Amino acid sequence: MRELLPPLLTAALYAVLGFHFWSTTWRGASQTTGALRKAPQWALLLPLSLHGVLLYGSTFTPNGLDFGIGNAISAIAWLTVATYWLVNLRHNMAGMLSLVLPLAVFGVLLPSLFPSTHALPHSSLPLFKVHLAISMLAYSLLSFAALHAGLMALVERRLHARSSLSPMAGLPPLL
Repeated sequence: MRELLPPLLTAALYAVLGFHFWSTTWRGASQTTGALRKAPQWALLLPLSLHGVLLYGSTFTPNGLDFGIGNAISAIAWLTVATYWLVNLRHNMAGMLSLVLPLAVFGVLLPSLFPSTHALPHSSLPLFKVHLAISMLAYSLLSFAALHAGLMALVERRLHARSSLSPMAGLPPLL
């Protein structure tokens, strides 16, 4: 139970932030500006850092690189949240977080639910590490792009249906 506490805490932090972003963005709560609008952005660093530490501890073992299905999906979720965080520094993408964080909640719990004890062969080779890093970045960017495309399709459908867009006021523009 002790080894399950840090992933549960991190998942709870992701869930609380996800609910906060959902309630302020999707439900049309008052829009804040300036530093107050960016405060939850900085709050995301805590669960993102905890997730990174947990991922590092479960992936890099004394036996070598342990990259089972739980660790792979957790790495994709972590990189997707990190990509969101970096993009949101420059462009307001607040609507994406309520879609990204549920994936992170699921991703942070997977290494504990599906532990892997098999180290990958040849994981010490530099080219293997480069290949693995590039493939995980590609998966996370693809996940982020798929979520963004789904969000754009939803906004476009609402525009063509001439329905109320007030719940989507905090979402990024289509362009």
